[in-house]
Amino acid sequence: MLDRRRPNTCVPDSFLSERCLLCCGEDYLELISALSSLGISAEGLPEHIYRCYRIILFDEFTLVWTGIGTGCLEPLLHEVLTSGLIMSITLIGTAGALNEKTPKGKAAFIESAINGVTPFATDNAPLEYPSSKAPDGALKVLSSDLYYGFSAIDSPFVTRLQQSVPGMRARFEALKVKADLIDMETAQFYRLCKVYGQDRLAFVAIKGAANNAADPHQQTFHSAAVLRSAVELGLGWLS
Repeated sequence: MLDRRRPNTCVPDSFLSERCLLCCGEDYLELISALSSLGISAEGLPEHIYRCYRIILFDEFTLVWTGIGTGCLEPLLHEVLTSGLIMSITLIGTAGALNEKTPKGKAAFIESAINGVTPFATDNAPLEYPSSKAPDGALKVLSSDLYYGFSAIDSPFVTRLQQSVPGMRARFEALKVKADLIDMETAQFYRLCKVYGQDRLAFVAIKGAANNAADPHQQTFHSAAVLRSAVELGLGWLS
């Protein structure tokens, strides 16, 4: 059954629990494996699939899987958060480490997110968005809708892209020292949760470094470990 009031997800109310675990831009099978490692099976459960959204209804929470960045995140959050049915939501996933002290393969709560290159990074917008409920000692993340362009990756193609957008590399260099990680969704997620959830919604992101920011090729080696760690923290927070 499709709910056509929500044209991008078509998700019916029956799939929207009070608690939601959201995963953007990760491998779906690695996500399911992370759940299985905690003794949580998705086999035989109600599942809703439409466009780039995959939603599974567990007994205690709703799992939402989708793609990378604002283009996937904004339609989703508009359609599910304005329902008023979700009371707490956590975003989980991988990120790049911006310094040597941030370990790879282990997830942590994100205290706040800095606008790098996102639709919200305008002259009059706040530079940083906080979680509604991150614990003490959480990390900071720098968010960008550009995976390769907003980075320190050593590549002539990356350099060509950066040169095509004046100030992009300078913005990255100025902001990277303010955060522990770089990802593609958290600033947008925090901003949209605050707008749509107002004061009733509890929201937090949990991210971990799968690679050094300057070396994306490491990512597939550590992504499964990050997801296992993030799922465990996320479900604990939702409970």
